[in-house]
Amino acid sequence: MSSHHQIFIDTDAEESALIESIQTITGSRPRTQQVLDGATLRAFIFDNTVVELEMSHEYEDDLGIPFSKYPIVITVRDLNSNRTREESTARWLLDKVCSITGSHGILVEDLQRMLERR
Repeated sequence: MSSHHQIFIDTDAEESALIESIQTITGSRPRTQQVLDGATLRAFIFDNTVVELEMSHEYEDDLGIPFSKYPIVITVRDLNSNRTREESTARWLLDKVCSITGSHGILVEDLQRMLERR
């Protein structure tokens, strides 16, 4: 399994407002697909990066990371596997999403290490 950066957020924003915010931030319209558990995955592609939005997840608190407090997950993947750029993009996206939507969030690497809390 590939490792990536995930942003977990808690927001009062409606789903449509969150999607619109990410669309504005990335300059990309979402591509939508159903995943195995029936959830909807929205992918925004820009600048060799894929940003995947899922409105729920089933991660349990682990390694001192309070996943359960942040019900929404945004996965950031660099299409060229540039981990430095991927982390930089994830930090930028966390800042933008939290600022625009009034959300609180955490940035996690590989679901194992919390890098930032907003």
